[in-house]
Amino acid sequence: MKLSLGAYSAVVSSLYCAGYPYLAWRYREGFAQRRGVYEPSLTESFSGARPLWVHAASVGEVQAAFPLVKAMRSAPLGPIILSTITPTGKAMAQRLCGGMIDAHIYYPWDVPWIVRRSLGALRPKAYVAVEAEIWPLFLAGLAERGIPAFLVNGRFSDRSFEKARKNPAFWLKVLGAFRFLMVRGETDRERLLALGVDEKRVIAIGDCKIDALVERRKEIDLPSLRQKLFLGPDDLCLVAGSTHEGEEGVVFKAWNEARRRFPCRLIVVPRHPERSPKVLKEAGRFGKALLLTQ
Repeated sequence: MKLSLGAYSAVVSSLYCAGYPYLAWRYREGFAQRRGVYEPSLTESFSGARPLWVHAASVGEVQAAFPLVKAMRSAPLGPIILSTITPTGKAMAQRLCGGMIDAHIYYPWDVPWIVRRSLGALRPKAYVAVEAEIWPLFLAGLAERGIPAFLVNGRFSDRSFEKARKNPAFWLKVLGAFRFLMVRGETDRERLLALGVDEKRVIAIGDCKIDALVERRKEIDLPSLRQKLFLGPDDLCLVAGSTHEGEEGVVFKAWNEARRRFPCRLIVVPRHPERSPKVLKEAGRFGKALLLTQ
């Protein structure tokens, strides 16, 4: 089945209307903003200036956006809005970028009248999407208004690429809203070129998350961090970050074997923090375990 923007719009509009009661319950936090409704104080805080809009879906994307937001604020280029989809993304945005942005909002749903309402209220002068945040109707709305859009740290997985290849004309039109697509590597670049995107608009620049780690390391007090983690100056430490259910057991067993030859501490950071008590219980099978909340 060939997909068109009109067909996509009709489908998402129908799904939105049918699922409205569930959405109102499931997304109580930020529900108004997800519908493109904002407090007057939000736009008034920009003092008439049109903001730069950076969108980072969740925790990982916010981390990738951090050096970009920092550079924008240093320029300076005007008010900055940072949007996320998840509450954990919001928490990371406030933690990493709170002092550099003028507002955080929840991203509006990709429904035609919501997109129009959101763009009409916020009037961004430019838009930057991070990684794989490609929403067809929102991008079409930007293009209609002549608002320049850019993709940074773009990534296109095997699954995303195969899906796009089934409807290349549709995705080529959607991606046409981006003036430049800055991707992580040559594989991502080659996939975009295979879809027909002009090679002059696709640039492989590396992974912004590496830049983010370098920037954040400059701001970290390592002795203080070691103290908070109960680590001595010379203690070895193994970190298993962003783990999912089922992965921690493998990590614990591997660490249990490794520490016989290389004594070291283990720090596990679940991808979803709400799983921490369960992970702590599993960790207890391998020795004394502590739950750190910050």
